[in-house]
Amino acid sequence: MAQRVSTFVEGFHEAAACARMPYRALRPWREGEATEPRISALGLGGSPFGDVYGEVPQESVDAVVECAIRGGVNVIDTAYWYGQGASESRLGKALQKIPREAYYLHSKCGRYEKDVRKMFDFSAERTLRAVDEALRRLGVEYLDCMQIHDPEYAPSLDVILEETLPALQKAKDAGKIRKIGITGYPLALHRELLKRSTVQIDTCLFYCHYSLNDTSLFDDQELFTLLRDKDVGWLNASPISMGLLSGGDPPKWHPASAEVKTACQTAAKICREKSVSLPKLAIDFALRNTQVPCTLSGAATKEIMQANLETAYSAGKLSGVEQEVQTELRERVFATLSQPSWEGVEVAQYHELLQRAKETGEAGATLSTN
Repeated sequence: MAQRVSTFVEGFHEAAACARMPYRALRPWREGEATEPRISALGLGGSPFGDVYGEVPQESVDAVVECAIRGGVNVIDTAYWYGQGASESRLGKALQKIPREAYYLHSKCGRYEKDVRKMFDFSAERTLRAVDEALRRLGVEYLDCMQIHDPEYAPSLDVILEETLPALQKAKDAGKIRKIGITGYPLALHRELLKRSTVQIDTCLFYCHYSLNDTSLFDDQELFTLLRDKDVGWLNASPISMGLLSGGDPPKWHPASAEVKTACQTAAKICREKSVSLPKLAIDFALRNTQVPCTLSGAATKEIMQANLETAYSAGKLSGVEQEVQTELRERVFATLSQPSWEGVEVAQYHELLQRAKETGEAGATLSTN
């Protein structure tokens, strides 16, 4: 398998490990086509590198990145928002030691500062500047994909359609980026942009909609019809549901409801009692579905990265006890949730905080770190 993936670099990669990594088509309906990029079922998310879940020193970033790519991961995703450039900068330092042809590098634009008054800017000028800034921080000549970060916060989707997307097309025409992507929590947002955009959208990144606690992504058949009709690749992100399925306490900033958080804590308790890893079950759940091209998951240490790799290598091959617990969590703990999503919660919080900041002149609290 390793020899058939265009990102495999002889003498750098661990061939035996790469041979165990599942690789899939970015556009599943093009599986088997010689020109279709084949991406690792497990991708590396860069939010931990921005100290989103706790401080991560540069040496840990170096170790995680080298472990991931040598082990067969070929998709890396980051954003300025993750630590206000810290994730990109640390990742850039780590990538200096890695052959550029060994990975696909994705970043994001549109979401910037913690100060709610400066958090979002989807203008064409800022978008073009963000591309150049990301290239400098990451130390590369091009990005494989630049994604619009959470366009649901834009004052209007017209701004995305008339400014952000055309600006990214300019960057693409200039050779600075190779693909244009969109991210965002509401699935309806992706449908709307796919329907209305005159600029070719190359990828959609969905997060927290295909995990143990929320499988609503595959309920949206209209979305999958649009992806195929528009020939748009896609990626899944956050199988740990932004920390809910880490096995510990959920992050204080997490926008999920008390019902969802309680269910995740119940899942963690069951896993402890059965001596199985909740994160492993969560990551396996996403990776074992061969219709999911790639699932992005972060890692703050080499040990976590290695554990995630082992889960990818053996996706769908849990022990008997692990399989029983995974099924129990899906059918008994999470299937009864009245509303697994937190759609709209953060957007409402954002507008409240923005209004308060305008009235008081103070930035106030910030939002989650997705």
